[in-house]
Amino acid sequence: MVYIYEVRSIEHRHQHFPDLVSPKGKKGITLYVMQRYIWWLGPIMPSFKYGMAISDDGTKIAKWSPEMWAKYKELKAGSKTPLRLWRGACVIVSLFAVLCIAAPISTHFRKANEQIVADYFAHPKTGDILYGSIGGEMIIDNNVARETGQQYALFQIQKINGDSIFLLKGNAEEVNTPEHPVNEYASGFWEKLSDKTTTYGSAPIIISHQAILFDKRFSILPKSEKGTTGKVYNIRRDKSN
Repeated sequence: MVYIYEVRSIEHRHQHFPDLVSPKGKKGITLYVMQRYIWWLGPIMPSFKYGMAISDDGTKIAKWSPEMWAKYKELKAGSKTPLRLWRGACVIVSLFAVLCIAAPISTHFRKANEQIVADYFAHPKTGDILYGSIGGEMIIDNNVARETGQQYALFQIQKINGDSIFLLKGNAEEVNTPEHPVNEYASGFWEKLSDKTTTYGSAPIIISHQAILFDKRFSILPKSEKGTTGKVYNIRRDKSN
């Protein structure tokens, strides 16, 4: 990651000394008290103060006399670093503190949500909605195995009988699309599946609960000879019920 920043300077104060003479005999000098700071989306880190001397004829004086140093120290004594140069550093420290506080909170809620989902998987109920992919069919062509017919869909639990979970299959593409927003929890969504002429209809699918608990496998019962196993990615429960 690359960060681009600037080193800038700010003038605190200056004063003209008409009788001050430089080591090279230039008379009439203006002393400046300057300070460098780092700019990255704002001032974030002020650095040391430094002096600059300009003679009346505009020449920058590099070598200073003891009298020049004495005047500069007097001028510098009344110069304080403005708080605004610490603005960026304060923002960064504040953001870091917020992240340090937010990270454990976020982790707590994430683990709590994972526990809720795990409980849903362990104790499914009628009306729960599974998000997953249904297994397809394994085809062997010229000694090369490939899978076909894998589908991503929604599945609502209609009935639970021992290890068997009876599901209705819904079209995942019909949920929350910009053109046609649909709430899969709303009344009527699953009832309308009986009107479908596609594979999303009222015929139930039976899967194994133990297969879901073991490694979230979507194992259709009875399993066909060439059938492959799908995957369950999530399970949701309508909290209004």
